[in-house]
Amino acid sequence: MKTKILKAVQLIFVLCFFTHTIAQTQGTLNFSFTPTSHGTANHALAVWIVTGGGSFIKTKARYCDASTYNYLPTWASSASCGFQGTTLDATSSPCLIAGATVGGSLTTYSPINIVWDGINNFGNLAQDSNCNVIIEETWGIGSTKTAVRYFPFVKGPAVDDQTTGIANDANFTGISLIWQPNLATTAFASAAATIYPNPSRNGVFNMVLQDTVSAIKVYNTLGALVYNETLLLEKNTSTKLDLSNFSNGIYIVNLSNEKGASNYKLVVEK
Repeated sequence: MKTKILKAVQLIFVLCFFTHTIAQTQGTLNFSFTPTSHGTANHALAVWIVTGGGSFIKTKARYCDASTYNYLPTWASSASCGFQGTTLDATSSPCLIAGATVGGSLTTYSPINIVWDGINNFGNLAQDSNCNVIIEETWGIGSTKTAVRYFPFVKGPAVDDQTTGIANDANFTGISLIWQPNLATTAFASAAATIYPNPSRNGVFNMVLQDTVSAIKVYNTLGALVYNETLLLEKNTSTKLDLSNFSNGIYIVNLSNEKGASNYKLVVEK
């Protein structure tokens, strides 16, 4: 009996330890894009957030109605919608749409702005992880009339700035994404550095500095500090950042000086 009680206490301790060591950074995701008209009267569209593994986090927008209820099959499946007969119904309970912007099918195609505060569908702060914003746009039944696109970002203690560089396609233009953690320091007034190549095939990055740098920190996608160097690099100098011993993946590089800090998402892909 004592052994069982001891094991139970140990299990509770382990569960509590892991519960309190999972990072949950507060912050704000700003995501914007413009959907494209494909020449039909109505477009159904949904925007939602999932983990890198595909687990549902939050619906941010859903536009469909009784005439397009079956136009969003990918979102309806992710958001646990009900069925109309044997067809997933994007307008039926229990679709997970708490706090989302909802409306009828789109008839105009102006920019759409999404703001996410890091809170999941159940009102809890989501765990830090690799995530995806997903857009599904459908202008008719059938796979050739549906576009689904994934936009990866890292929810964590570092800024993930993709306000430039996301390519337009035939379905979505003017795409911008930035995750801004509440703990992030103030960004430089101008870019601190140009860093290339990205991704790096050998883990070595060239850095051309547009401002002085007094410290370099590197975080992994879980928010752990994996590299920390204090130094003084003058403005308009070049140097190398050697991450060749790091595993393949995404890293956030933080460059700082007395004015603030700037963050860059780098990819090691050996």
